[in-house]
Amino acid sequence: MSKVSNPNYDGAIPPKPPAKDLPKQPTKTEPKLEILSLSPPSRDPKLDRESLDLAEALSPIPIPSVTLQYRAIGVIFGEYIPSAEHFCKGKLKTFDGIIINAVVLGRVMPIIQKKLAPQKSYLWVVYPRTIERTSELYLQISGVWAPKETGKTDFDLDANIEDGYFSIRGEVLEQSISRNYVVVKIKRSERQKKLPRSQTKFKLKLKGILPNSGIGYFWDITVQRKAHSLIIISAKAIAAMPKKAPMKPVPKFDPSNQTLTNHPMAPVKRPRI
Repeated sequence: MSKVSNPNYDGAIPPKPPAKDLPKQPTKTEPKLEILSLSPPSRDPKLDRESLDLAEALSPIPIPSVTLQYRAIGVIFGEYIPSAEHFCKGKLKTFDGIIINAVVLGRVMPIIQKKLAPQKSYLWVVYPRTIERTSELYLQISGVWAPKETGKTDFDLDANIEDGYFSIRGEVLEQSISRNYVVVKIKRSERQKKLPRSQTKFKLKLKGILPNSGIGYFWDITVQRKAHSLIIISAKAIAAMPKKAPMKPVPKFDPSNQTLTNHPMAPVKRPRI
């Protein structure tokens, strides 16, 4: 039998037809831990004092001055309602009708009493706290966005910041994926070291999750308030926190053998040779 010749055939073996595509199983990937480095903000020394004051007024929340700067600060628009007993202790009625317990810090009280209109809503600069047993939000009012009322400008200025925005910077201690929360440790500034040790740091509970490998890292977290909750919007890992050295046992005096022993096990005496 004679073979049929094909003028287009060059003698090469034709490729196999592609196999039928099988459906791929969905894979659950954990978000990557992105380590960033922040540099301190720089200011132009040629700017005059008036320009600097206006620049600060245009930003209720300043840029972090150092890379590992702890802080928990935000803004909430609402009306401050002082209590009948103490003016500095009251409630903040937010734009969405939520009532949050609040306390006014001493430096802000004269501004509220002398320069702000009563029963009027303002954009307040606040320090957030979360009550551990109830997870409710508690606020410390540290400032107010009112440049015209406080004499910084002669006209109204837009704060250029969204109501309910919070900047949280600190070490992530724990998180629960099933319960959807993250716990961040916040330390107070160096200027407040005279406070009792129990008040130099605190924990803040946020709603949301971060990578599991993010525990023990210093994070810069953007948060948005919703009712009494602080919701994680975005986050960046800045650096790994150094691990603490294990604590040495405290020597304990044992009156029976007149020696110092370490609790809970006493050293064994060796006989002299």
